[in-house]
Amino acid sequence: MDTEEFIRIERLESGRPRHFVVSRREPGFSVEVIPEEVPVIRRVCLPNSWIGNYHRYTRLVAAAQAFLEKCDGLVAARRFTR
Repeated sequence: MDTEEFIRIERLESGRPRHFVVSRREPGFSVEVIPEEVPVIRRVCLPNSWIGNYHRYTRLVAAAQAFLEKCDGLVAARRFTR
């Protein structure tokens, strides 16, 4: 599922599925999620210039979470924990 803001990329690596959400508007921002019982954020990639600008990337992490909830295969009950 793709939207104007995000692209979801899924791939199988070493027998384990890996899910990535990449921002179209902020190409340096991506989130890698391990889809376990409760999806776990494995990695957040962002430009060095964003370090310290928590409001900027927390907004994008929340939007990526909402995007994943709308995608097929991940339901709202299996979302990021806070």
